[in-house]
Amino acid sequence: MKTAEVRAGMYFPKELYEEIQKEAQKEKVSISEFVRESVIERLARKRKHINWNKDPILDLVGIAPGPSDASVNHDKYIYGRKKS
Repeated sequence: MKTAEVRAGMYFPKELYEEIQKEAQKEKVSISEFVRESVIERLARKRKHINWNKDPILDLVGIAPGPSDASVNHDKYIYGRKKS
C-alpha cells in the first residue's frame, strides 16, 4: 500500500544544496529521497524510536538463493499452499 505524499517546495543555501546533490549522487538516490531519509533519521533520533529503514536485518534480504516471489507466496513454499 502506497502512502499518500505531499509536495513541499524547499529552499536551501546554494552550498548546502550542492553538498546534498553530491551526497545523493554518491548514494545513487534522488535528492528527494536523500532529504526524506535525512529527515526520517533526524526525527527517529529525536523521538528515540528505531529507524526501521536502517534496520540491519534488512541487509540479509536477498543474500540466500530462492524464488523471487517468496515474500508474497511464502505459504506456498513453507506449507505447500498458496496464500489465502
